[in-house]
Amino acid sequence: MMRVPCAVLALAALPVAVAAARTVTCLSGGGWTFDGKPVSVPHTWNAFDAADGKNTLVKNPGTSVGSPSYARGAHTYGRSLPAPRPGKRYFLRFEGVSSKCEVWVNESLATRHYGAFTAFACEITGMLKPSGNGLRIVADNSYDRDVPPISGDFSMFGGVYRDVWLIETDPICINPLVDGGSGVVLEPDPATGHVVARISVLGGKDEVQEFDFPNPRLWSPEDPHLYELTLRIERSGSRDEVKETFGFRTVEFRADGFYLNGHRRQLHGVNKHQDRDGKGWAVSAADLAEDVDWIKRMGADSVRTAHYPHAAEFYRLCDARGLLVWTELPLIDELSFTEAFRSNALVMAREMIAQHRNRPSVVMWGLYNEIFGEGGKDMPMEPTVSLLKEIHAQIKRDDASRPTVSAGCDALRRPIYGITDAQGFNLYPGWYNLEPWYAGDGGWDLSNAVRRVLAEMPTRRMIAVSEFGCGASVSHHGDPFARPRPNLDPYPEEYQAYLHAGALHGVQGDPPVWGIFPWVMFDLAADRRHEADRHGINNKGLVTYDRKTAKDAFYLYKANWNPEPELRLVGSRMTMLTNETVNVMAFSNVGDVTLVVNGRNIGVAVPDRVKTCYWRDVPLAPGQNRIEVRAGVLSHTADWTRVPAKAFALGTGLVAIQAPPDPRQ
Repeated sequence: MMRVPCAVLALAALPVAVAAARTVTCLSGGGWTFDGKPVSVPHTWNAFDAADGKNTLVKNPGTSVGSPSYARGAHTYGRSLPAPRPGKRYFLRFEGVSSKCEVWVNESLATRHYGAFTAFACEITGMLKPSGNGLRIVADNSYDRDVPPISGDFSMFGGVYRDVWLIETDPICINPLVDGGSGVVLEPDPATGHVVARISVLGGKDEVQEFDFPNPRLWSPEDPHLYELTLRIERSGSRDEVKETFGFRTVEFRADGFYLNGHRRQLHGVNKHQDRDGKGWAVSAADLAEDVDWIKRMGADSVRTAHYPHAAEFYRLCDARGLLVWTELPLIDELSFTEAFRSNALVMAREMIAQHRNRPSVVMWGLYNEIFGEGGKDMPMEPTVSLLKEIHAQIKRDDASRPTVSAGCDALRRPIYGITDAQGFNLYPGWYNLEPWYAGDGGWDLSNAVRRVLAEMPTRRMIAVSEFGCGASVSHHGDPFARPRPNLDPYPEEYQAYLHAGALHGVQGDPPVWGIFPWVMFDLAADRRHEADRHGINNKGLVTYDRKTAKDAFYLYKANWNPEPELRLVGSRMTMLTNETVNVMAFSNVGDVTLVVNGRNIGVAVPDRVKTCYWRDVPLAPGQNRIEVRAGVLSHTADWTRVPAKAFALGTGLVAIQAPPDPRQ
């Protein structure tokens, strides 16, 4: 197979490879128009206004998916296509168009597709002329209650925002039309190294091919070893081939947790959305590689692709770099019970599996996130359970080799929590949820919340904490123990670090918790949000929206999950505060930490079991204070200037919130 790398290609540069069985050409780059104006694809038309928080009549209702505050509607992309060669078949494959589209070749409708997050393909052979061919794509991100998701706390960017490919084959070929996948299903047996390849053939009978790899090396985050197969067919003068990368590994849930290759492990993961500041969803391969670099640097071994399937390149990177993936359908908050919604959800499930089932990194299929309803109305239980069970049954028929999982948020909706093989739960103690039962001896330590949820769901013996966290801005600062109020106060970076430390303290290594997934790795667009110093984004990220700055909480996880030496003073970006005394935090995986203020030794702290140190009620002198933490050869310093409250109010815009009594005491 000849594969041309995705690049900016002029039409004249399209390859001609007479000897090749299959030619795959990336059509991304230049040569496109958007409503008649030149653009480069991948492209989105609302990268900025879907993340600016403007034109929003209602503040933070959590429904940015359906918000009319950013550009919604249909737009047309166009470009030319090459002349066909006699005796060849031609297909187009689209990795992502948001969120509905029509594909026209010359004046013929090639296909329609519903859903922003899965790939699809169509054959265009009979539509091509000897010359002068044109491609037109009408992409529409209008809100549609028949197309999931119909609710959710993120913006829906519009456009042809992932790569587009032109595929040329002989008349009999490996089928590129099977739900946007490769047409090949691999069944590798890690016990024997035997691989069964089931090949869908277009224009002929399907094939089964078998291969053996003696003494297979098992794929894992610690050793992401990959194998490659070339699948070939030859029929009646036609030939074709497809390369598939795969790995040998086993995954399962047992009574006591998640097992990879027969070994129990608590997953240490993150949630991740796919957008980026200034680009929306039209991110590059380099952007995705940078995202994976951040996740690996933090030391995570897994990622939840919230709340939809992500780009194929991201999964390829997870295969290569060793990240376990929980990928899920865009069934969020609310369902619609129309026949069109049901049909679209079932198609999305088939496409998700067909496109990603050969990947060793993908270890579980997610069915839904927080199905409870919007606008203060609960989803009716009977049709909700019926629809979810139908989609789940299809997932199991299409791929019984992986477990299924779902993420809830209301323990009283018990009937929906018995559908999938495993259960996650989104918990926000110390932020949205302030009921007394959330706070245990370790502050917001999550262990009480986990046990309360399990008590409400007697069929479950364990859960993942699939979301937890709080908002934070790197330009807002204060005492770490001082809890701000969501949607009202500034969002100090230090409180985020304190909340995550307490949460991790309660769940890391806790037997009933099979996975830990803080919300969220990167800030993301949520246009209905009006929070902190920047409207239009959800700022719960451990890293800023532009990927330039890791917040203090990031270093909590790095100190715990990455063996690389780490010492971090929480609040190192803070410059001014009004407090006469302050509570100081640091993260250290290199042993005991000494705090020094203005050259005076305040004391040595022993890191707790989540590598966190505290010094309480540390006095500050008026004016500048040099703060330093030391551990072995490592040190980290900051200068905090204590100013009168009145002068501070007229100052830089930084904030200092006076701390209440420490809830851990």
